[in-house]
Amino acid sequence: MKSKLKSISFENFKLFSEKIKVDFPTDSLFILDGPNGYGKTTCFDAIEILIKGERNREVSLDTTYRTRNRSLPFVSNREKKIIIKGIFEVDGAERIYLREFEANSNKGVHHNIKEASKLYRIDNGENQLIKPEEMYQDLGLNSDGSNFNLLHYVQQEESTTFLKQSEKGRMDELGKLFNTAQVDDELKKLDAVRNRVQKLINDLNQQLSDSEKRKNSFLIENKDEKIAQVPFVQLFNQLEHSWDRQSYVFEDFKLVKEIMAELDELKRLVAHKDEFKTYRKNRQIINLAEKDKLLKLLLISPSVLKKKEQIRKIANEVNKNQTWLQSKDESQKINWILEDQYVYAFEYINYSQDSFKQLQSSILEIKKKVNVSENLLINLQQTREKLHGEHQCLLDKEETDHTSCPYCGENYAIEALEHAYQLAKELYKGNDELAEKVLSMEKERNEQIMKFASQMTTFNEKHQGELLLNEWLTDLIKISKSLDIVRIRTLKKELNEVKGSIKQSFKVP
Repeated sequence: MKSKLKSISFENFKLFSEKIKVDFPTDSLFILDGPNGYGKTTCFDAIEILIKGERNREVSLDTTYRTRNRSLPFVSNREKKIIIKGIFEVDGAERIYLREFEANSNKGVHHNIKEASKLYRIDNGENQLIKPEEMYQDLGLNSDGSNFNLLHYVQQEESTTFLKQSEKGRMDELGKLFNTAQVDDELKKLDAVRNRVQKLINDLNQQLSDSEKRKNSFLIENKDEKIAQVPFVQLFNQLEHSWDRQSYVFEDFKLVKEIMAELDELKRLVAHKDEFKTYRKNRQIINLAEKDKLLKLLLISPSVLKKKEQIRKIANEVNKNQTWLQSKDESQKINWILEDQYVYAFEYINYSQDSFKQLQSSILEIKKKVNVSENLLINLQQTREKLHGEHQCLLDKEETDHTSCPYCGENYAIEALEHAYQLAKELYKGNDELAEKVLSMEKERNEQIMKFASQMTTFNEKHQGELLLNEWLTDLIKISKSLDIVRIRTLKKELNEVKGSIKQSFKVP
């Protein structure tokens, strides 16, 4: 495949805010020459960014550290897009590609630059969004375009980049160029397997060497001594082991390793037999501790059994207190306090239940009076307003005089009006006083209820132990009943056996 660059154009790129186009002849060598700052490097950067989406030297140019938001390093005006377009000739056919960087981009850090642009292929004047791999394939590059920087483009002042890399770096570059990555992976796997096999061989050689040393040391120590015959004593009567025999033959090396491991364990057991006895005793204690019911029965001492009625009484109080505290209905809580089942709670606050009942009764009674008075006053007010309306109608029709009361027919008297006003005022005042008294009594009642809640909470926190003991005592009763049932069944069985024996004894032949 033969591909050539015909032209490159860029806009809002580096020092050039306007659109610049550079044409390249495709049939001869082309050299860019000129003083520094005239744009030679800009042309090469535009070519590299068009194809790769970034500059390879961006890593060395980027001196920022942990910067997330940064403008693109090659933008002229960050509020405008960067547009780079290249025209290529591939096997005689023209291909046009355009890369566009978004405006106001904050992806100027070197590892984010690629994400800031989109690549298009222009066909018949229409921009088609494509992936970089499609352009690499069209231009004859490898799948990731890595050979572009290796063979087709040498950066300014970095012609020796390949030679400066480490041996592994150069191998990776050449592997990408000649597609040897898969073979390299297989070679790495083979090296890993070879290293493991060599390690196993070294370990076996070391074991053989150690065995040879032990054998030689034994022969040297006992060279002039005759080893006495040791009589066979079976170590385990109930368990059968391949090595616990008078004569045995090791036929399998794997079996030999297992036997040697067992013998080493046995040797350590003999050397630490006292510690093993302690461990076994501790294991028995742990097994006992895991049996909750037996442990509970063990903790319930005779002194606790003597106090079981008191414990049950306290546990019942704790449960009742918890029920009362968890209730969200204030009226229900007041009604419960008035019941005999909560008479014990008044001892918490040094207050009598009778006094509380009297207080609650007084509150309800006065509330009833206040309601009756309010209803009466409302009715009087409504009646007066109705009569006033009728009187106004009569005045409008001029069917009555202005000297007599329309309600009673008597002549107006200042003293009578003042007396009626005072009566109404006293009635309202008395009703207000009753309402204030109810509020005061309710405040007193609520204070007592708050004391109940505080003391019940304190009592429950203090007597959680009795609650737990009561549960254990309940379990004890259940276990005792089950044991009694077993004993009864056993006695019945024994009784039936005795009856059968007696019948058999007196049976006539």
